[in-house]
Amino acid sequence: MIAQNNATHIVVGKDISLATTGARSALTVGQIGIFKNGSGAASATALQAGDGFVAATKDDDGNIKNTPFIKFNNIVSKSSRTYVAPAQKKVYVGYNGTTGSIAAKNSALYILRVILKDNTTAFFEHPLYELADFNSDASATQEEVALGLVKNMVKNFTNKKPHKVTVVQPGLINSATVVAANDLVNNATVVQGSPAVTVATAITYGATPDTIVVGDYLRIGGVGAGTALTSNVYKVTTINSLVLTLDRPVVEASGTYAAATSDIEVIPAATAAAANYGISLTGLALPFKVGMVKYEVLDFEVLVNDAFGATLVSTATNPSKGTGTYQEVAELEWFLKGNRGEVNRIAPDYPVDNVLVATPGKTYSIVTVNYKTDDTKYLDRQIAQTATIMFATEADSSGAAHANLKTVFGIS
Repeated sequence: MIAQNNATHIVVGKDISLATTGARSALTVGQIGIFKNGSGAASATALQAGDGFVAATKDDDGNIKNTPFIKFNNIVSKSSRTYVAPAQKKVYVGYNGTTGSIAAKNSALYILRVILKDNTTAFFEHPLYELADFNSDASATQEEVALGLVKNMVKNFTNKKPHKVTVVQPGLINSATVVAANDLVNNATVVQGSPAVTVATAITYGATPDTIVVGDYLRIGGVGAGTALTSNVYKVTTINSLVLTLDRPVVEASGTYAAATSDIEVIPAATAAAANYGISLTGLALPFKVGMVKYEVLDFEVLVNDAFGATLVSTATNPSKGTGTYQEVAELEWFLKGNRGEVNRIAPDYPVDNVLVATPGKTYSIVTVNYKTDDTKYLDRQIAQTATIMFATEADSSGAAHANLKTVFGIS
């Protein structure tokens, strides 16, 4: 969870400027106030040598929460961090948006394993993994192998079995040049998780216009996002009037994809077949429940067998937990409440539910202050120990509280 030299405390605040005056009782819910020794009024000016202070905030029930008393002269280090979004791992097998292809081998068994890396040693000898395989025919092509493997991945990786959580999302990309002129002529309705795309009026594309036929591909970007060489492509398998059925369920967001916006582009069958194919494997957000399920971002390794030959396996994005996420702050807040005697981390009536200030959907900026304490004494000397106080403040709009705290602690 978190290593502590002595004790760490956390103050979680809303995106409200620090109090500049008034008593603790005048704080609004989620507002932070810095109160200097000898003064009952808040101050947001820079602390000076000789100052002592406590930080206070008001919770939803109107209770005032105070940090330990800290002497400014005892601060040994301080730092600030702004929000950085987490990143999910992404690996390409074959074409990766720039280079690469899938080796086509006749009458071969292709086997691909995704080894899921656990953060403990519990499964070290027998790691968890996802498996996909495909048997090519006597005249194998990139298209055949790519579609066959992705179809098997969709079945194996995303199948809704009891207690199974989908953690890796397969996808398919194609190196055919993005052509804006191949936009749909009419709006299309996409439903995430469904293989059906409904087109208004007529299933046509381009300036001519041309009519979509079975075997063509749809390159789907997102509502208002446009398409790129790394956007997923889907093969049209059947057409029923204005409804196009694709080779697998769409993973992009549901919505109306406007005509002539490049949010959906048509790739003619012959053009797609002549280009290179790539399979994308993207980590998905793992389940999280504060105090019960630890915050983690999935890491995995992709292994392929000899049938893939010289097929390129490349990592596009490495996993990162980010900084100032709700999950990080909520986990810290839950754990560090124990330092104030507010919660048992292990209890007979586990799990223990706690009311946290950290709010789902919010992002946070963090100020960390490390300081020494000299409260512990032996008969002949004092013992200097260290402690930490963290300020996590919402950064969803003005971020004023974070800027105020940097001023107070003299952080550039």
